[in-house]
Amino acid sequence: YTHRLRAHHQGILIGAGTLATDGPRLNTRHFPGANPTVLVLKRDGQLNEHTFDAETWLICEAEPADKEADKYILLKWGSKGADLI
Repeated sequence: YTHRLRAHHQGILIGAGTLATDGPRLNTRHFPGANPTVLVLKRDGQLNEHTFDAETWLICEAEPADKEADKYILLKWGSKGADLI
C-alpha cells in the first residue's frame, strides 16, 4: 500500500534522524510508477553515509557557519545523488 502512495506523490519529507536510524529507501519497488523526491531536513547537513534510490534534496540552514564545510557537504552528498538546497 505504501509503495502505491509513493507512486502517487511527488515527494516525501523526512528528518535526518529517520534517515540515520531507519535508512529508508522510500521508492516504489513494489508498485509501478515514479519514485518520489526525498526531502531530508538537517540543520548542518552532516549525515551518515547513505546512497539514495530516488532524487534527493538535502535541506540545510540558509547561512552555514562554515562555508568550507558547506562545500564539503555539497561534494559529499552530490556524489551520492543528493542536491543541497
